[in-house]
Amino acid sequence: KHTRMGREELERKLKNWKMALTIDEAVAYLGKYFKLRLGTEVYALIATQKVDFGSIKEILARHLSGEAAEERRAAAAEAERQKTYASRESAAPQDALIIDDDISKIQYKLARCCNPIKGDDVFGFVTINSGITIHRTDCPNARRMRESYPYRVIEARWRQSALGAFRVTIRIVAADTTGMANHITETISRELKLNIRSINFDAASGGCVSGTVSVEVPGSGVVDTLIHSIMRIKGVQRAYRVN
Repeated sequence: KHTRMGREELERKLKNWKMALTIDEAVAYLGKYFKLRLGTEVYALIATQKVDFGSIKEILARHLSGEAAEERRAAAAEAERQKTYASRESAAPQDALIIDDDISKIQYKLARCCNPIKGDDVFGFVTINSGITIHRTDCPNARRMRESYPYRVIEARWRQSALGAFRVTIRIVAADTTGMANHITETISRELKLNIRSINFDAASGGCVSGTVSVEVPGSGVVDTLIHSIMRIKGVQRAYRVN
C-alpha cells in the first residue's frame, strides 16, 4: 500500500514540477541519496511523510543542475580537443599521413603487403633500414608485428585534407563472354572517370575468366562504388579488393 501511494504521489509531483526525469531515474537517485537499497523504501518514506516534497524537489533540482554542468564541461572539453586536433593538423607538414602527433617530417612508405590507401585504418611500423612502413590494421602481417614487436608500432592516421591518387587492385571473376574486358574498362573509365593502370585476364575453369584490374582512386570511399559498378556488369560473378 505504501509503495503504491508513494509512487503515485511522486509521479504526480514530477509532472507538476516538469522535471526532465522519469520516475525510475528519480527513485534511483533518491535511493542513492538516502542510502536505501530498494525503491519500495523510497516510496515508503514518501507515503509515511518521513521526507517532505519540498526537500525532494530541492534534491532532484540539485541533481539535474549538476548533470547539466557536467554535460557543459564535457562539451567544452570536446570542443577544446577538436580545436587542438585541428591546430596540430594544420601545423604538421602537408603530407598524406600524420605519423604520431609528436613526430614531424618523418619518412615513410606504404607497405606492399597490404597496399593501404587513404581512408583505410592504418598504423606505422618502424623498420631497421627503411624508416617507417604504413600497414592496414587488417594487414595479414599486422598481428605478428603487433605481438612480436609492439615497441616498434606507432600511431598513424590519414590527413583529412590529403589529396592524391592511390592504386587499388580489384580481382574479378566473370563468365567468358565476348568483350568482357571492354565492358569493365568502359565502366571504370567512362562511367566512374577513374584511371586504369593495368588490366589482365586469363581463362579459368568452368567457362570463366579471372583477372585483376589496377585503378587509381582518391581514397577507400570510392572502392565500394567501384566494386558495386563492376558487379552490375552482366556476366561478372565476383569482384573484390586484393592486397
